[in-house]
Amino acid sequence: MLGYFQSKETIYRMFSPGQVVGMGKRKHVYVDNGSPILLVAHVDTVQTPRLNQDQCTGAGFDDRLGVCLAHKLVKEYPAIFDLLLTDFEESGGSTAAFFNPTHEYNLVVELDREGGDYVDYGLASDELHDLLASYGFTKGRGSYTDICSMPQVECCKINVGIGTFNSHGKKSGYDKAVADLQIARLLSFIRDHHDTRFIGAHDLDDTGYLLIDGVAYYDDWCPGLSECRTCGDYVATEQLYDRECPDCTGMFLYGKQTSK
Repeated sequence: MLGYFQSKETIYRMFSPGQVVGMGKRKHVYVDNGSPILLVAHVDTVQTPRLNQDQCTGAGFDDRLGVCLAHKLVKEYPAIFDLLLTDFEESGGSTAAFFNPTHEYNLVVELDREGGDYVDYGLASDELHDLLASYGFTKGRGSYTDICSMPQVECCKINVGIGTFNSHGKKSGYDKAVADLQIARLLSFIRDHHDTRFIGAHDLDDTGYLLIDGVAYYDDWCPGLSECRTCGDYVATEQLYDRECPDCTGMFLYGKQTSK
């Protein structure tokens, strides 16, 4: 795992020149095996990456652990997985926006989530949620990651937790048992359903509200939302009225974001 906690350029050198696409703030890695499932992770970190001797603590586990796990899965199962590694996710300007897929994907799975659940940001269908639950996955809420910046890939997208904690801190790490369980669940699900194209995800309007049949809902987590202390609903931060909830007039946790 140590190599994945070195510089970005060290990671880029793991791939052939043709797999490193773009330059500067448009750079990303695309391993195109012609496979049906796209794995996503990002190489940028908040803290300088560091791996302690126990290999379970250090800094930069968000998202160098995701890079490591995704790359290993692609190497082990090239007939099932392609790989996209992005940059500048932590500043909200993910190079996923510049990604140009060569073929349709049945599902996009990002490995960039704390803990042991998954989130979808309104980008997955009810059918997919029901299937994931049958494999032991639980759905949480998140704020942003690369898959929010890639509408050009027209299929459902999820972000799976890989056991990380204190992701942006100087002392971060991961729970290996949680990560192993999540990857086992993912592989079990993918083996059974990699030939199924998951589409029909909900859409977001330009304020971040969840749109279902043209109606905006506030009860799901979307980018840039804040949480009402009273009723628990979520409303786009820029739409707050004197920090009061338009549903119950309770006070918001202004600008509060949960983990991605």
